[in-house]
Amino acid sequence: MQVSASTFANLIGDLDELGAASTAFSSRGQYWHAAGATEVQQIALAISTAVAILDMAPDADSRRAAASRLEFRLVADPNQFATIAKFRAFRQLWALVLESWSLPQSPAFVHAEPAWRSMTRRDPWVNILRSTISTAAAALGGANTITTVPHTALLGTADDDARRLSRNIQSVLLEESNLHVVGDAAAGSGGLETLTDRFAEAAWAEVQLIEREGGLIRSLADGRIQARIAEADAKERKLIAARRLPITGTSTWPLLDEAVPALSGEPDLAAPGPNLTRLAEPWEALRDRSDAALASTGSRPTVFLANLGPVAAFIARNNWTKNLLEAGGIEVRQPDGVVASAEAAVAAFRASGASVVCLCSSDAIYADLATAVATALKAAGVRHVAIAGKGGELEAALREAGADRFIHDGLDMVALLGDLQAVITAR
Repeated sequence: MQVSASTFANLIGDLDELGAASTAFSSRGQYWHAAGATEVQQIALAISTAVAILDMAPDADSRRAAASRLEFRLVADPNQFATIAKFRAFRQLWALVLESWSLPQSPAFVHAEPAWRSMTRRDPWVNILRSTISTAAAALGGANTITTVPHTALLGTADDDARRLSRNIQSVLLEESNLHVVGDAAAGSGGLETLTDRFAEAAWAEVQLIEREGGLIRSLADGRIQARIAEADAKERKLIAARRLPITGTSTWPLLDEAVPALSGEPDLAAPGPNLTRLAEPWEALRDRSDAALASTGSRPTVFLANLGPVAAFIARNNWTKNLLEAGGIEVRQPDGVVASAEAAVAAFRASGASVVCLCSSDAIYADLATAVATALKAAGVRHVAIAGKGGELEAALREAGADRFIHDGLDMVALLGDLQAVITAR
């Protein structure tokens, strides 16, 4: 990425001669965000890209002109406070760069782009909320311009209603919420000021690291930046898979039989580069397999929840487990009334038509019933018995009785649900 001094100077000169006030250079962050860069890494890459552009200037005058014609594109995502702090921290560091080059201080022109990585195909109406939060955060963070996309952007070409809703996000925030009235609404907020400073300090350290690696181009050629981003991406995806970072409507609170808008044409929001995947895609793949099973066999993968004891004993684990299974495209069937014995559990299972059972109740009820119920269910031909919970001191006895797995918080839920789907659909 080398531009000759004459080419650089001619570009600036032509724009000046035409009287064009447009930007000539762009530091774009969509690819880095989509690849999994942290907020700190995104800030550092925006700064380092600008530094690489200024480094190409043949003289001080060209550098000054280039700095005034730079635009920055940062991604605004639904992490509201992190987005606000990211935009504010970036402006602090850009001012520091201008000072270090002895260039005139002028505010950076910052455009906020929508977060492709954070959008979902499932329950797309939640994307309206994501866009609203992202747009508000970008505005409060000081973006000059903001792009919003229709909530159906991943499904095809948006219809009139989706485009109107997208426009209204900006209109409502501008005309009714008056986000433009205050210059820096986050100023004075202890939490946001602290987060901004933390981002700025860490991003400046990353910029310095990139410079020690020979600058942006050399660091990219050596794969060092990519390796750090890949590490950050893996950590986030691990949290997503465990539902420690939930995706509303996709990995949590799903609508299993939702009516997805039928759209034609190319998606309004495409991947910003090759070999990139959105955070929701592993969860969406589970739902896609469930839909395919429904289309080919007339039914989805199904699990019978054997709720043991009174409602007060099983309801917490029941709600959590049902939510999880449906997020994986697995339909839940439950008994009518109370299951208070192994015989009742077997009878309810046979009436359900399922081949896989998950026991749901409190630890106290498990101590009284779970071993006998698991034994009876296995004897009745249940293919797979799961227990909602960790098992604790009962785990060894429950496994001996036929329990195949324990479902609890902290596991790789995408892998678990994929395994369950395979067990249920195996012939």
